[in-house]
This record gives sequence, structure tokens and C-alpha cells, in this order.
Amino acid sequence: MRGEIWMELKADYQKGLSYSELSRKYNIDRRTAKKYAQSDRRREYVLTDSKPSELDLYKTQISIWLEKAPMRAVPVSICGNLIYFLQKIVYIFRDSGKKYFGVLKLL
Repeated sequence: MRGEIWMELKADYQKGLSYSELSRKYNIDRRTAKKYAQSDRRREYVLTDSKPSELDLYKTQISIWLEKAPMRAVPVSICGNLIYFLQKIVYIFRDSGKKYFGVLKLL
């Protein structure tokens, strides 16, 4: 929440507005309005570094496969969709705890 809005919310709370009225006015949840109204200072949020991907372990192998593949122009969005699809497969089979011995076909 921006600092000036937080200060307005605190001022409205001190004027006697309820948490429900604050939530309607600022379009936030009632519990969030309560948290901001009772806090002494505005919360500071800091972005963290991105977490490593499950496919980082296979990045070198994928690069080798792409080098061996016939050279043709492939849109970046298709490569991104393929990586997204492979990540979903990794998550599905990792979370299921089952071993998969079938064949996956990309259509």
C-alpha cells in the first residue's frame, strides 16, 4: 500500500470509521484494513531473488539437444511454451510419487 493511502487510512480510523467502512472505502479486505490501522508504520516490501527452476539441472542437456536439432527458425513463444510444458510434467510426476514408463507425445 502506498504511503499516502496508508496515512489516509490511519486518519480515517482515528476519525472513527470502522474496519468494514475502511475496507469498502479503500477496496481492501477488512482484516487488512485492521492490520494497517493498528500498525505504527507503513510496511516495506522487498523483492527477493527468483528461485531456481526444476529444469536448471537439465539446462546443459537441453542446450546440447537444441544444437543437434536441425536449424530452423522457432518462435521464442514456442520455446517458452515447451519449457512451461516440461516444468508442468516435472511437477506432476514429482508430486504424484509414481514412476512413469509410458511415452509422452507432443502434438
